[in-house]
Amino acid sequence: SRPALGQDTTMRSFVLCFSTFLVRFLSLPFPTTKLGLLQSLLKSHSLVEQRSGTKTDAPDIPAVPDAPETWPEALSPAPPAPPRLDPSCEISSRSLDWGWEEVCHLTHGGDEACEMFLASKMYQDERIFVETARRSTDSTYHPNLARLKARVVQAVSEGRPVKIVGMGPSTTKGVGCPNQHLRWTDSLQNLSSFRGSPLPLEVINEARPATRLQLKWRQVLQKYQNDRTLDIVVIDYSVTANDASDAKSGATTIYAYLQDWKRPPALLFVETFSRPVMHLLMLHGSTPCGLVANFTSSDPFYGAAKAFRLPLLNYPGMVCQMPPLNRSTRSINKMPFLHAYDDVRSNAPVHYGCGVHFILAHTVHRYLLQVLQESCDVGSQKVCTGTLKDFCEKGFQETLEEEKMQKDLVVNLSKAERCEMHITTYLSHLSDTGFPAFVSANSSKWRLGADRPGKYGWIANEEPQIPLVPKVNKVHRRWPTLKQYGRYAELKPGEIVFLVRLTGGLIFLEYLSSYENIGSATCQLEDMEQNPLGAAVKIDALWSEKVSITTRVTLEAEKIPRLRRGFNAAVRCTEDG
Repeated sequence: SRPALGQDTTMRSFVLCFSTFLVRFLSLPFPTTKLGLLQSLLKSHSLVEQRSGTKTDAPDIPAVPDAPETWPEALSPAPPAPPRLDPSCEISSRSLDWGWEEVCHLTHGGDEACEMFLASKMYQDERIFVETARRSTDSTYHPNLARLKARVVQAVSEGRPVKIVGMGPSTTKGVGCPNQHLRWTDSLQNLSSFRGSPLPLEVINEARPATRLQLKWRQVLQKYQNDRTLDIVVIDYSVTANDASDAKSGATTIYAYLQDWKRPPALLFVETFSRPVMHLLMLHGSTPCGLVANFTSSDPFYGAAKAFRLPLLNYPGMVCQMPPLNRSTRSINKMPFLHAYDDVRSNAPVHYGCGVHFILAHTVHRYLLQVLQESCDVGSQKVCTGTLKDFCEKGFQETLEEEKMQKDLVVNLSKAERCEMHITTYLSHLSDTGFPAFVSANSSKWRLGADRPGKYGWIANEEPQIPLVPKVNKVHRRWPTLKQYGRYAELKPGEIVFLVRLTGGLIFLEYLSSYENIGSATCQLEDMEQNPLGAAVKIDALWSEKVSITTRVTLEAEKIPRLRRGFNAAVRCTEDG
């Protein structure tokens, strides 16, 4: 058992993660459960309080039939039909009415986020829905949609699905939603397969639990650099964006990084709430509408999206268009608009349920349909004939020409941001090089492995539950050995040494911050003669916030040789207990 806050927190383990080296991250455990469905509770939602102060009857939502004993593995919409325009020449899909009864009553307590959305004008009028999500009334925010439109048009013209990669932490992974098939990425995939949908999608979930955007974007994106069919990268990292300056730096670096690609995908931010904002809302029991009015300070990525004119979908603004509940909430985070189930074992307040995921999926889907419609309308005919590609041919051509004329904004990057774009050494259990290190041969306190599935790294003073079996390939065979660097053969039990190649002189070191059973370490950057290259860094991984998440520090060489190809160096870390 873990001690409560304020009790003895003497280190029993220490976990290191690097960006030049990388370890593992920790998110709260979440068992997969299958729960019975209940009769629709929306009928019991008798009155909805409107923001004008009046009260009206709740919309008549039909009840779902008696639920089966178990939840199906995935919702299966009807097979897709060839995309065509409806009689009004509108690009549309009837999928907005699909799936709510099943998704919103997945647990015994229902889902209040669903209830509030279905009672709003956004559900009744999809134009209000999309315009609210894209912040159309914000006179200071003017996103440039040329690249996004071009990527959607190219996919449709080539007769293939729009390829989307979704990035985010544990919420994007679906922790908090009892059925992983209902997280927003999977639901978005299903919505695009609805019968008659004009816009097929291929949605890939690249979530990394317990991470922040600025620490994980490169690991995810670098493998897609030569993929000429990647169209959109959706960033869903609000929850772990605790520091606005770090969040803006991460978004800035991604923007600059993608400019170097031969065919850069479009960026799209999906914004919910950061954990500090959630904490304020939980503490005071207030609505987020005041924060939405001051979006610049409350949203971690809005500054970057505004500066680089990147599209953003805004869930907090949508919440302010939802009528409030007329009863006490059952959500464990006290925020019905981010309903977190109280009848799902091991859930946490930041892990909202399937209802929010389903709303986000519909938000992205409706937005992309609108983007496609706008691309078509540029040169549309008066008579609606033929398939979508035929009718929109002129508009599609003009959209692609407009994208060619666009010029990316010049980005002034800091030294650290430039280094992130051009990392020389990348050590991780996921990288080609693996995660090699020198430790004491017989009495080391360090072990490579995972304390939970998928959370690999170097751990001190604790045996990993899952030891890591090193991969053997040509890269590993070329890695330096003790025979070459015998000076590291006599390390102390608490020491661990990583070899790196330095060019700019920066080392990004990632480690696990947690609120219990975690300690400290000291790390020093040195040359191969064991002479310090910079100041030692003390890492205290214990903090008061009841969350475990990756944190980063930077080690910098004060003086480095001016060698074109860089030079070898070492990072020596010692656990301090």
